[in-house]
Amino acid sequence: MNHYITTNTASHQSDEFLKRCRDIKNTLTDILESQKVLRRKMMYYGSRTAAPPTVTRPARERTLSPEILSGDEEEELNSVGSEEGEVSSSDFDEENGDEEKEGASYDEDETDEEEMTEAVSSHESTTTVTALSNPAAVEGRRNSERLSVWKCEVCKKQIRGDWCCRRSHIATHEKITFFCPVAECPTSTTHFNWRDHLKREHNTTRDMLPSSEKAVLQAQLDQFNEAAMNYEMKYFPPTSFICFSETAGKDGVKPFCKECGARCTQLQNRRDHVAIELKLKMDCPVRGCPYEGRYGAFLHHLTTKHGKQIQDLSSGQRERFKNARQKLYKKVDTEMHKFFSQ
Repeated sequence: MNHYITTNTASHQSDEFLKRCRDIKNTLTDILESQKVLRRKMMYYGSRTAAPPTVTRPARERTLSPEILSGDEEEELNSVGSEEGEVSSSDFDEENGDEEKEGASYDEDETDEEEMTEAVSSHESTTTVTALSNPAAVEGRRNSERLSVWKCEVCKKQIRGDWCCRRSHIATHEKITFFCPVAECPTSTTHFNWRDHLKREHNTTRDMLPSSEKAVLQAQLDQFNEAAMNYEMKYFPPTSFICFSETAGKDGVKPFCKECGARCTQLQNRRDHVAIELKLKMDCPVRGCPYEGRYGAFLHHLTTKHGKQIQDLSSGQRERFKNARQKLYKKVDTEMHKFFSQ
């Protein structure tokens, strides 16, 4: 009898334990699903409120506070342990940073937001009303998101910026590629290079594509957004959030350009930005190469066109590089106070 009672008690305890485990599993599953839904809503909300329909594209390009630079520039300029010692906004080696995108590199987040906008355009009117009803709250949320710092659970790299930065970091890990939407073009590229590919190889842009090819591209963008969200918990769960970064650089300089409002917290970012404003460029140190560009774009050019890093340059090339950079910095630093002040 005692043995029977003991067995029943043990069986009952085992059932209770299993039931609790199932409840915990179901709760965690519900939480993960809720976070995915919330992320989609946040992506849509951010994409729609970033650009009210009454503002034209040229105006948006000048009024956004861009934090995302093109990939190789970011890797060189913004990664942890760089010469400025600040946190990375993004870290992808593949992202385009050539000279033709000088003006566009500071509004990469705008383009990403437009992609997400098209994926959820059916909700346009509701969110637009919300944005216009409380613009101060919207702007505060956008700035907070851009100042957030997250640590990747896989590589432990710190990523500063909004969801677009983390999404791009996820794409780097998962090696998400894009196929050229132009018919009979077999090229595959990254999420960051397809615009440059269209311009260089096909002399066209996304808006100029025929409807069938544009639909193919949009389908890939939708799949990219969905894949990134599915992998978010692997790389950036809620516990990976670290803090909000400082609103000013370590050198105490106010990070917003007085001319256009662009946000650049690092010295190298500010130098590149001022070089763009002043249309200043440095020559490629490789003999016979006619390329000219700002420092960040030059780093990408050196990798993609010559297959070299700075340390791979010959002594003569490295000397020419240092002289060109010093000459550019001298001009930029002289005019820096007109764009950024302490």
